[in-house]
Amino acid sequence: MPSWLSGIEFGLNNHLAEVRGIRLAAAAKGKAAKAGDDLFYGKLQAIGDRLAVVMRTLKSMEQMQLLRVTNLHGVPRESRYSEQQSIEANLGNIRRVQAVAMNLFGEMRDAYGDSMTPTTADIIEGAEKVLKDIGKAVDRHTLQTAAEQLKGPAFVAPTSARASAGDALQSLWLVLALTIALARRRKRGQ
Repeated sequence: MPSWLSGIEFGLNNHLAEVRGIRLAAAAKGKAAKAGDDLFYGKLQAIGDRLAVVMRTLKSMEQMQLLRVTNLHGVPRESRYSEQQSIEANLGNIRRVQAVAMNLFGEMRDAYGDSMTPTTADIIEGAEKVLKDIGKAVDRHTLQTAAEQLKGPAFVAPTSARASAGDALQSLWLVLALTIALARRRKRGQ
């Protein structure tokens, strides 16, 4: 049994190093993984599938050792101590490998969590997109006002609703621009 456990533990440690590498590569990009990123999610899914099989195997091995404990009374008295020591050693080894598997599971959970949390670069990119959309809306509003002025008399006084909407868009534009500038300044300072 120890050779099996050594092989399982070696494989789990390799997967642990791979998941940490995946997390490091994602952090180096500075952006969260996209939903269709097969390199990120595909590898994590494959490792997760293997981890599930290993956990079932370890659970079966543990149950087998616990079954040996229940059958310990059937072992001759002079052999019980060595049998009990063997069972305890095997259970200790199994639990050590289970701890490595749980560590791998925690790293995978953190990798998925990292991919769901937007980074500073994602926030800046989103704010820039919102600013572009607001800019397009303001430009459309300006064009509509100009078109109305060309249709009718030489000057059309804007209504209070249009003036307040335009003012609100301009103030929102300013707030978002300042937010992006502050986020970039903080990022450079880190």
